[in-house]
Amino acid sequence: MSTLRSLFSRDRLIWWLLVIAAVLRVAALAEKGAGYDGNFNDVIEFMKSAQNLVQTGQYTFYQNGLSALAMPGFVLMLVPFVAFGGPVYGQLLALKLVLIVISLASIYVLSLLGRRIGGTWVGLAAAAMLTVSMPHIYVGSLALSENPYILGLLLTTLFTIRLADKPGWRPFFVVLACFVATLYLRQAATGLLLAAFVYLLVRKYPRPLLFKQVATAVVITALALSPWWVRNYRAFGAFVPFTSLEGAPLFEGTYQRFQPYGNGALDDMGRIMEGFTGSELERSRVLAAAARERLSIQLATNPSDVLVRYVVMKPAAAWLLPFYWDSFFAISGYWVLRIHAFASAAGLLALAWLSVRSQNRAEFLLLLVNVLVITVGTGYYLGLSRYVFPYMPFLYIGLAYAAQSLARAAFFRCAEAPETA
Repeated sequence: MSTLRSLFSRDRLIWWLLVIAAVLRVAALAEKGAGYDGNFNDVIEFMKSAQNLVQTGQYTFYQNGLSALAMPGFVLMLVPFVAFGGPVYGQLLALKLVLIVISLASIYVLSLLGRRIGGTWVGLAAAAMLTVSMPHIYVGSLALSENPYILGLLLTTLFTIRLADKPGWRPFFVVLACFVATLYLRQAATGLLLAAFVYLLVRKYPRPLLFKQVATAVVITALALSPWWVRNYRAFGAFVPFTSLEGAPLFEGTYQRFQPYGNGALDDMGRIMEGFTGSELERSRVLAAAARERLSIQLATNPSDVLVRYVVMKPAAAWLLPFYWDSFFAISGYWVLRIHAFASAAGLLALAWLSVRSQNRAEFLLLLVNVLVITVGTGYYLGLSRYVFPYMPFLYIGLAYAAQSLARAAFFRCAEAPETA
């Protein structure tokens, strides 16, 4: 009996969760096959981009042209899998097995982050939610940058808290290394800097040290991005700090109400760009100009409608409509959609409340500011769940902490209730 108890002790439960997570993700991979791409062009284009980089030394994306459509971190990660040739199926299988390991690492780091904020059970509950989340299992079967990006977000956040616990230069450089690696995966990681700055101020981090480290972070990040900037200037003859993606999602966002597609945006985009032969950057600028013109007309004719769409409807669509989903294990999409919507709504409310009312409100504020930054971004551009999806683990921590608090309150209320005859 004692052996059985030790096997399922609180400290070992995370390892059982990781076993369950591995079984679920390997089973999903086996069900769909290594060649499964979910009908997402990005999956195919990432692999093509890595192959072109190995063969020609040029970073390309859609249609094999010079591109800054996506940050290069994930493509660089794919290079070892295509550099040695071999069957494409074998390359994809090896890659997806590595991505499963990265997914397991995210679950483990989430447990550490949740434990630091709310205790062991909060960490385990948040990790359990990530373990069984169907959208996360689904994404784990695809060659997409979301997999390492989630891990980067969690590591940067965890080490930011540890920096606040023990100020110094060594933990600062750990945070900065995680941040730069995450930034090379997606430009949205810039929001981590704002969240960290607000958090460190709230934690009363030594001001002289904080401002020295902010200046150091700016310099080192600029140096780290300089190869990307030089490459973009050579490709486009212009300074492109992150990606060239602004125009298309900004244009599509002017059409969106709640559902992001089926509103005529893509047809109008095709008409505007018909016969256009310029570079990807020039294409983006044309669409951005068209988007701003269209938005100015909307503001002039119906400003209240624009306000509701950009402040309420597009952010709601991003959080409530799961972008990543396909049928796995014969589970109905009916339940996946509703569970995802509930977890998003309840998690957002929990984070907002806990950042004001909990004993660990500084840490919940750190999570909340990250969530708010990405939500503002999806409100400004096209409101898609794929952009906010990597931030769902933050909501799981909020849900786990709120559930634990409610359970404790209910227990003590029952314990204090007078006995009745």
